[in-house]
Amino acid sequence: MNLFIVVRGAKERTEALCVQIAKKLVGNDNVVLLNEPSFAKAHIKSMEIAASLKGYDYVIFLDADILLIQENFLATIKKGLAKVKDKKFYMLNYQIFDRQCSTPVYGMHLYNIESLKKALPYKHIALGAQRPETAVCVQMAKKGYKTYITPHIIGFHGYEQYYLDMYRTAYVRGVKYKGHWDFYLPTFYKNKDVHPDYFWCYLGLIDGIISYSQGNSNASLAKKDYIRNFEIHLQKLDLQEKNDAVQITDVPNLAEELKKMNPLYEQNKGWLTPVKVGINDTNETKKLIKKIYKRVKAKLKAKK
Repeated sequence: MNLFIVVRGAKERTEALCVQIAKKLVGNDNVVLLNEPSFAKAHIKSMEIAASLKGYDYVIFLDADILLIQENFLATIKKGLAKVKDKKFYMLNYQIFDRQCSTPVYGMHLYNIESLKKALPYKHIALGAQRPETAVCVQMAKKGYKTYITPHIIGFHGYEQYYLDMYRTAYVRGVKYKGHWDFYLPTFYKNKDVHPDYFWCYLGLIDGIISYSQGNSNASLAKKDYIRNFEIHLQKLDLQEKNDAVQITDVPNLAEELKKMNPLYEQNKGWLTPVKVGINDTNETKKLIKKIYKRVKAKLKAKK
């Protein structure tokens, strides 16, 4: 298995550490850092880099706010791949342990390079999409190149980030996930006095909810669009941003984090870690399901 990693950085606090760990795991020559503040453009450039690779089977698009788990990393990757029998799959989605949710979530994307090359004509779909990677995955699923999931956890998401990033991410969740406010609000509120990360998550979520209530259904993913609001909060509260220093010793331990699992996980794991990939239900699949349903309904009616 020849694996390449594209680290997508937007000046995250853990950018250098993310690259350091990735190089340690797969080798210096098998990692490249891409700095592009626009997430959609970063995804397009990542696709172009991956399609140009020679001699590699798979590529991971790794956001710089994710720190890979160093224990048995490659063995865990292989375990996930072994479960996928579809040799022309497009993307395999691994789990990461999320700082804000305090639960596993999906978000570590490994791509089959041969299938990814066929996705290049659809890269424009990423522009303007609220979820650029998902938008391309949906298009590829329609063409028969499916996305799969695996429950293996291979990274930590959102740990050791700047308060600005915690605020921004929570703000976006406040706008995008109205149906899950009942999960995020108590999670952030309960922990806001335990660690400053959650205090900024709480402020970001509240601001995001207010934005949504004012008719905004989309939230920018660009950090620059949140600096003004964040700095106003800093000034009013007489607080300071984190310093830049972060060390490899700051990487959390998975066993310890699992002990802190959010008590709301069990009743929310249906959307946090679903067991089915909805985007594989293409229009043709839906049409077939409807056709079968009509036939069964007609037969049952005829028996009466």
